[in-house]
Amino acid sequence: MGIATRVNGTAPPRCRWPTSTWVRGISGPAMTISAMGHLRRCGARRRSRFGRICAAGFPVGAGHWALTKYDDVFYASRHPEIFSSHPNITIADQPVEVAEYFGSMIALDDPRHQRLRSIVSRAFTPKVVARTEASVRDRAQRLVAEMIARHPDGKGELVTELSGPLPLQVICDMMGIPEDDHERVFHWTNVILGFGDPDLGTDFEKFTKVSLEIGAMPPRWPKTGGSTPATT
Repeated sequence: MGIATRVNGTAPPRCRWPTSTWVRGISGPAMTISAMGHLRRCGARRRSRFGRICAAGFPVGAGHWALTKYDDVFYASRHPEIFSSHPNITIADQPVEVAEYFGSMIALDDPRHQRLRSIVSRAFTPKVVARTEASVRDRAQRLVAEMIARHPDGKGELVTELSGPLPLQVICDMMGIPEDDHERVFHWTNVILGFGDPDLGTDFEKFTKVSLEIGAMPPRWPKTGGSTPATT
């Protein structure tokens, strides 16, 4: 195996991987450390290792490696046997059981990831995206018009009035979620993604309550009468 690296358009040198070192008797964290260590020693590109990070609600870890170059990320994303996304993709590692329950498809490797990806991708074919484009343009134009009307002085909050609502509305439209539920979905999103964030103050009880509310909603969706990512 090898990884190609490029510097200012020059021909990419090859960085040989000591595959046998990782395959024979090394697994888990030891394999990751070995792989990252080789990347750093290779010298083809600079890789960075960061020290311990303190995150609210999580114990201090041993630090992490960061791959920031395209070629490195390209290679790592195609070799889950070395650079696995399971069970965690965040700096603060969760127990396997917790990650399995609360995780998403981005914390999976093939073949499980491929199976889910193939289901979701049906909702994003060129034909489906083309049908969605008109709705996205309409949503964007309405939000901008409303923001301009509210702020005749030309000063407004772009995040809360445009860049926040737009993707939420587009996703809700694609999922067939009624307009009346958009604000509730926005609240749920903040609770789920803000777990452990001291600024949002989400506790586990609230997190669990929202998770149960979300689980109770899909039978009432979609209202569009067609196939959506939720029903594919």
